[in-house]
Amino acid sequence: MRKVMVRAWEIAKEGAKKFGGKVREYFAIALSIAWKEVKAMEKETKTTEIRFPYCRKHWVAKIVGADPKYKLARHFLDHEEDGNDIVYPNLKDGYYQVSRFGDKGTYKKIENGVITDVSEEEVMKHFNAPKHSILKKNRVSGTFVCWECGCVRPLHIKQPDGTCGC
Repeated sequence: MRKVMVRAWEIAKEGAKKFGGKVREYFAIALSIAWKEVKAMEKETKTTEIRFPYCRKHWVAKIVGADPKYKLARHFLDHEEDGNDIVYPNLKDGYYQVSRFGDKGTYKKIENGVITDVSEEEVMKHFNAPKHSILKKNRVSGTFVCWECGCVRPLHIKQPDGTCGC
């Protein structure tokens, strides 16, 4: 609050110097300009980081949409090393998948710099991702195997979005 007031007085003084008049005549509009500046800076600086102890197999991926083959389209992020920690800095609002020790990973949601755990179903619903996706196509036998349920069906029975439809 103090920074906003100081900045508002600076803007008002600049206005009085440039256009003439008294500083307090410019203060009301200067205060609204100062608030807009502060809010714009807050939007730009609301980032967070994911940090965990060093391990060999780790990754963090921002989920950017749906994918017919892998269910979710991901953008894998680069990490930094800080002593004995692995750091993924400057993460903005959105959904992320975090994996340590080579597991499937957990889903996180970052909103206004706050990290919360979310379920896979919530992420799938948010991106309208298909429930099932194709794991493997066998061109010789003309079948495919569903990733989730393991069902085997002829290729011509699959849905237009690439799912098995079960």
